[in-house]
Amino acid sequence: MKLKTTIILLIVAVIGFAYVFLYERKQFTTDQIVQRAGMVFPDFNPDRVNRIEIKKGDLVTLLEKTDKDTWTLQKPINVKADKAEVNSILSEFQYMKKISSIKDTSDLKSYGLEEPVFVASLWTGAMEPTKAEQGKKEHTIYVGSKRAGGDEAYIRLEGGNEMLLVPGTILDKFGKSVSDLRTKKVLDIETEAVEKIELQYASGEAISCVRKENNWHLTKPVSDLCDNEMVVEIINKLKNLKIDKNDFVTEDDSNLTKYGFDTPKITVAIEQKGVAETVIFGHSLDNKVYTKHKDAPSIFMIAETVLADLSKKPNDIRDRKVCRFEPLHVKKLNLKLGETTVTIEKTKEYDWQFISPPEANGMLADTDSLKGLINAMQGMEIQNFVADNQEDTSALGGWGLDIPVADVEIFKEGGESLVHIQVGKKDEKGKLCYIRRSGENSVFMVKTEDFYDRVSNPLLALRDRLIIEYEKEIAERLVIEKKDRTFVCEKSKDDPAKWMLIEPVKTAADMIPVNNIIWGLAFFKAESYVTQSPENLSEFGLDNPTMKVTVSYKETVEETAAERKKDTEGDIYLKPKTAEGPPVTKTLLIGKKVKQDENANSYAMLEGGDLVFEIGWTELKDFEAELAPTRLLPFDKALAKAVSLTYNDKEVSYEFKRETWEMVKPESRDVDRREVEVLTYTLENLRAEAIECYSTNDLAQFGLDNPWFKASVGLEDKEYVLHVGKKASDNTYYAKNTQSDFIYIVKAEDIDKLMGVETTESPATN
Repeated sequence: MKLKTTIILLIVAVIGFAYVFLYERKQFTTDQIVQRAGMVFPDFNPDRVNRIEIKKGDLVTLLEKTDKDTWTLQKPINVKADKAEVNSILSEFQYMKKISSIKDTSDLKSYGLEEPVFVASLWTGAMEPTKAEQGKKEHTIYVGSKRAGGDEAYIRLEGGNEMLLVPGTILDKFGKSVSDLRTKKVLDIETEAVEKIELQYASGEAISCVRKENNWHLTKPVSDLCDNEMVVEIINKLKNLKIDKNDFVTEDDSNLTKYGFDTPKITVAIEQKGVAETVIFGHSLDNKVYTKHKDAPSIFMIAETVLADLSKKPNDIRDRKVCRFEPLHVKKLNLKLGETTVTIEKTKEYDWQFISPPEANGMLADTDSLKGLINAMQGMEIQNFVADNQEDTSALGGWGLDIPVADVEIFKEGGESLVHIQVGKKDEKGKLCYIRRSGENSVFMVKTEDFYDRVSNPLLALRDRLIIEYEKEIAERLVIEKKDRTFVCEKSKDDPAKWMLIEPVKTAADMIPVNNIIWGLAFFKAESYVTQSPENLSEFGLDNPTMKVTVSYKETVEETAAERKKDTEGDIYLKPKTAEGPPVTKTLLIGKKVKQDENANSYAMLEGGDLVFEIGWTELKDFEAELAPTRLLPFDKALAKAVSLTYNDKEVSYEFKRETWEMVKPESRDVDRREVEVLTYTLENLRAEAIECYSTNDLAQFGLDNPWFKASVGLEDKEYVLHVGKKASDNTYYAKNTQSDFIYIVKAEDIDKLMGVETTESPATN
């Protein structure tokens, strides 16, 4: 087969396929054919209609399509039409069903068609708003009366040779009044298309806002950013204004004074897509307000609440955000404080580092404090608008802005400025401060929280707060010097996981408080810095510290690659390598409390340092803890064979016999195992509040020569006994166990709890 013949056959095949495809697509199903056969206008397309005329006697209603989505009522008055009502009329044509037909048209009068109730005509074709007659008359319907005893109506089509019975809804649709057909929207607004809005008030004040790209800008009475959400809210309030069909008052606007339009309460001008529209609001009556478009005669009423929605002050609409930026984009901060410039930059090696002044170059910044400042600025909102268009710089002194406390500028990568503000003084209460944006003449007040102290003293407020840092495993010695005693602890040479108390007594240290202190000091951060190089240490109680906390440790040496590999793979546990030579010693000096409160911070400084800082009360609680063992009965309850409580000449005793616990005093009987387990658990975990003294020969002064309460626990080869003497205070007792010389102070509630855990059936509780 020749190539030419092949190509011709392919073209024929394609044409045939296209014909079949397009033809088949136009075919209807059987159900659709039946349905279309029952329609008055089976091929009706509402989108092609551009003109509707409905005559009722001498009254003519004329609707014309002025653009793709807009209809206008031309007669009997010229106003915008309600698109939904027009579509309702068109849908009546589109879906009108033939209920039945009458071939004989000789008697039109009997069906109300000799003088029709309505004559409706539709035009279709090209739409040219300036030529209403453009296009052709497509359909004309004569509508007669209703069927006797029914809701259906008789109609006749122009040029038709029969009468049709159709649903009676056609009478309702064609009988719509002017109030029904005219638009109920006060303004036809597309929110995103609005370019400008102006509010003019009877007082003479005016507010003007203009959209620039995605943001709204206030241009009158001051130049400033707008609160976008507030402007959009106003636009949407206007967009949603609706007129009740009974609230159209008149089409005669010859007497504007009567309705208050000569001095309107509010005038609103909206501009969208280059077209301006103005609405004015006059007198109020019965919770409604007279309203009209400036260039149209129609007067109508709407709900008076619109006046409150539109009654705004310029400051209501202004953007209260001082600055808008994304915190993640910040790479550099400049803070000018008089002649000193503090520069902090984000680096690859560290999060943030001081670059200037020279004495701070290379000093690390505190990441949390810096992020806190950046977030505070990003979320900063104007609390008060103090002054606008303040061009007289001499007045700035009253706000501390003639010589700012700080000039703050934030940059993104590449050096682009994100924020630039000047910071003035605080108000009397210290909760607010004055600021202004660089290059602008407005003065604002903002909250000082998380902001003012950091920008006014950045070398203290933003510097790294880490005071002491070491690997906790390499600590060797701990000394706590208090007013009444000194604790000296050293790591055990036999067991590196344990600490020994050297002073005030030689014994194993209580590992819980020791570890709390050692681990807390291993990464010890100040709560905040107070001052540097103070002239008077007594102001902070640091001339005569209430406590000194000293920790000693060896400097660490970097591991070799092989050691790091083993440590990572977990073959062995590698303790950090330490350097030869004397240990490093760090001493915290702790002064008085910042304020008189049990849970208040305290002033502190590092011995040999020049920075005064605050430490948290929780760290102070750790330092104040007793380091000698405070466990009163150091036994393992799993090994207990006998338990006894004696008080008030009563004794309750239990013994472990034949794999179970039995009561032996005050009577012999079986007991629930859980009762004794609760008792032994309570005794095992009983701890003292403090140690009164570490040794004494005079037990009588503590009431321990003749104790009123005794608790004992017997093991296979040992007995632990606790004696409780007289009260040390309203809430505590003196106590001593037989394994130690210590005189303890124990909470009264712990002894009460201990007395309450023995079986309630014991006569000792009666």
